[in-house]
Amino acid sequence: MNTRSAPLGKAGIGITRADTYWGWLAVTTHRLSLLIQIIRLLLTLVPQQRQGIVREAGHTYKMESTNSILQNVPFS
Repeated sequence: MNTRSAPLGKAGIGITRADTYWGWLAVTTHRLSLLIQIIRLLLTLVPQQRQGIVREAGHTYKMESTNSILQNVPFS
């Protein structure tokens, strides 16, 4: 009889699931901390690089009267 291997029972499966959970938790925590660092850097660097407000040039839009739109309904 091999005494080195334990039988796979509920205890063995529970330990494996717990190890998987803690491993997943460690990886997730590490990734979240990296994302937080990236967000903090971007929040600091983006305003410095922009050096002001970035916007497109203003546009004026002309709208026809509602009567002509209702008489010539597109796709009808």
